[in-house]
Amino acid sequence: MNIGCSSAGDKKPSLKSQYMNSQERLNYDSTILATMKEVVDLTSSSSVFGVKGFIAIYENPLLYQNDAIIFLSKEKNTEEEKTIAVFTMQKSDLEDYMIFFKKAVGLFNEGKITERVLSEVISSSVNKRYIIIKNYRDKSISEVLNELKGNEKVSPELKGRIENILSGKSWRGVKKLL
Repeated sequence: MNIGCSSAGDKKPSLKSQYMNSQERLNYDSTILATMKEVVDLTSSSSVFGVKGFIAIYENPLLYQNDAIIFLSKEKNTEEEKTIAVFTMQKSDLEDYMIFFKKAVGLFNEGKITERVLSEVISSSVNKRYIIIKNYRDKSISEVLNELKGNEKVSPELKGRIENILSGKSWRGVKKLL
């Protein structure tokens, strides 16, 4: 499968595939921590795009998905650092993001991520992708969201947001802003 924009006769691999085949893989944890140091606070989620290491991971989410889950599971990592980890997965395709989403729900159930971090997984606005909100009709998404809605650990506020996602109300609201 040709990932790049080259013509059929052009044998040069795309930049993305060159990076993914590279022997030099970024250390996920140190890249997230360096991003946090450089960004300082996450008032504007787009500020992470000023950090080259973050961009390299963001552009290759499948390569780093397991690292992101491990990072989220570590108690020593702060809520803000875990939020940056969630941001790195926002360029995933739907199928891969669902794997990440389900694992994040498991981490929430185990008490390893907060509801705030889980909320970011559900409705991150990074790069205006809104993966879960946009694909609210997808059966696997609705199943996980309905499970969360019935979870006693989930606050009434998040349950209300989940209901808005499931009904399509959130997506209709987001589309007006795009």
